[in-house]
Amino acid sequence: MNAHSDPGSQLSNRGKTSTRRTAVALVFVAGLVAHWPALLSDSIMWDDWIVLAWITQARTDWMFQFYASYGITPFFLVDFPFVALSPTAATSIQAAKIIYLLGVLASAVLITLISERVSRGDVLFATVAGVSAVCFPALSGEGFHISMLKYFFFIPLFLAGMLMFVHVASSKAYRLPYRLIALLALLLSFSLNSLLALFYALVPAVFYASLRDEQQGLRSLIADSRAFLIRHVDFLALPLVFWAFKETFMPRAGIYARYNTLRFDWSGIFHAYERLVPDVLQTTFFVPLSLPFASWIAAAVFVIVLLWRLGRAGRRASAPTSPTRPAA
Repeated sequence: MNAHSDPGSQLSNRGKTSTRRTAVALVFVAGLVAHWPALLSDSIMWDDWIVLAWITQARTDWMFQFYASYGITPFFLVDFPFVALSPTAATSIQAAKIIYLLGVLASAVLITLISERVSRGDVLFATVAGVSAVCFPALSGEGFHISMLKYFFFIPLFLAGMLMFVHVASSKAYRLPYRLIALLALLLSFSLNSLLALFYALVPAVFYASLRDEQQGLRSLIADSRAFLIRHVDFLALPLVFWAFKETFMPRAGIYARYNTLRFDWSGIFHAYERLVPDVLQTTFFVPLSLPFASWIAAAVFVIVLLWRLGRAGRRASAPTSPTRPAA
C-alpha cells in the first residue's frame, strides 16, 4: 500500500507537522518575551557613532573606506541600505533594533530546525535547543545596537546554509539546487571570520545526521566517514577557499593590518581557555541579573507550560493508530 494513502501515516505526518509548528511558535514567543525591553532602549555605544555618521551624512565613501581597511567588504550589504536612504539617527536606531530582534528570532528558529534534523526528529530536544539559544543572555538588549547589526544578518545566513547542508547530507540524491544555495549562503556568512571555525565544529553533527543507521561498527563508520568526506568536499573546502580569496583580494590594511591574522599562539590559546569558565559564568549568571526579572519569570513559566503541552502532542502523534475500515 502506498504510504501517502495510509490514513495512519497521514495522521502521523500531520501530528509531526503540528508539533514542529508548536515548537517554532514556542521559540518565537520565548524570544519576544525575553527581548522586548530592548525595543524600548535608545542607548548608543561602541561604533554606533561611526555608523550614524555614515547614515546621517549619506557618506557611502566613508563606509567603503572603513570596510576596505577592515578587509571584509561584504559587510557593506548591511549598512548600505541605511546610508543610501539616509534616515534620521533616531529612526535608524529603532529600525536596527527591530531588525536585530528579527535576526535573533530567525537564528533561534533555524537552530530548532537543525537540532530536529540532527536528533532524528526529537522535537522536544530541538525546542530546548531553540529556546536556550533565543534566551541566551549574551543576546540581551545590551547588544541591540546599529553597529552590531551585521552579526544578525550573517549569523541567520550561516544557519540557513547549515540547515541546507544537513538536508543535502541526509539525502541520497545530490540535491544540486540546495547544494548551490547552501554554498552561497555559507560563503557570504564567512564574512564573520569566527563562523569559519564554527563551521568545522558543526561538521560532526552534520555527519551524524547523514548516517542511515546509528548502531554501526567501527569499520562501517570509517567507510561512511570516507564517503561523507568525498561527497561533500565542496562544503569542507569552502572555508579554506574563502580565506585564501579574502587574503588575496581583500587584505586588511591600516590600523586593522594585524586584525584576525592567522597564527598559532599556543600560549594565547591556553589563556583563552583558562578564561573560558569565568567568562561563561559571568555571561550565564551575572548578566541576567541586570535584565528585568519579570520578563524572565514570565518566559520560564511560558516555556514550562508549552514544553508540557509539546510533550503531550508528541506522544499523541507517535501513538499507534488502528486501521480504519474501508468505505462500503
